[in-house]
Amino acid sequence: MVRFLELMRLLAIFALAAFTLASCSSNGTDSVISAVVDNIGSGNEAEAVQDPAESITRAQIDSLGVALIRVRERSTGEQKLLVAFRKSGPQITYVLRSERRLVLHGGLIQSTFGFADNLAPLGVSDHDPIAFPRPIAEWPQTIVRDYDLSNRGVGMLTRVECKFIPGPIGVLDIVGRELVVQTVGEECAGGGIEFANRYDVDPKNGYIWQSEQWTGATQDALIYEVLEPLEE
Repeated sequence: MVRFLELMRLLAIFALAAFTLASCSSNGTDSVISAVVDNIGSGNEAEAVQDPAESITRAQIDSLGVALIRVRERSTGEQKLLVAFRKSGPQITYVLRSERRLVLHGGLIQSTFGFADNLAPLGVSDHDPIAFPRPIAEWPQTIVRDYDLSNRGVGMLTRVECKFIPGPIGVLDIVGRELVVQTVGEECAGGGIEFANRYDVDPKNGYIWQSEQWTGATQDALIYEVLEPLEE
């Protein structure tokens, strides 16, 4: 696992000393991602033309030394690499070029910016095991979440009730890293909307390594894989 301070050291290596985790500019974010992508694509010309999100290897992930996720849009199939950029309590902000970003609250996609649509921050409670990870044996059967579906900033919240459906335990391979996970389905409904999510979870501590989550009617679902987690 990669500590967040190691990301700060990486930024220094990239000569971004004026760039801080507390305040970032668009150019700064682009520089960080460009450096990571260029590092992944370095090598022969054949390797350079490949999509880094598709061709990245475990050796490259280890050599980068950053906390990294891969995100795919279900509606388009487009996938991208996002780098952990800021941590605030249980929330980690991952960034891509042009200020595209995704915020994970625990394993929950809490907000997005710059994808097909923006997902306003979700309202969650500490009973939600997706937002506040815990062993699967301690998960409640149902929880509630509040979604802002206005697409215009703060609007009227839509409350949904979600039911967890535990599935089988198996081995998940994420770019050469094999993990024992339990697949948990989630069915949510309320306020005239219905959707389903899926989580691949470490049953011992509740850490979510891979997930497919609904993020709005326009954006549909985003699928993320944790290529390298951020160590506390």
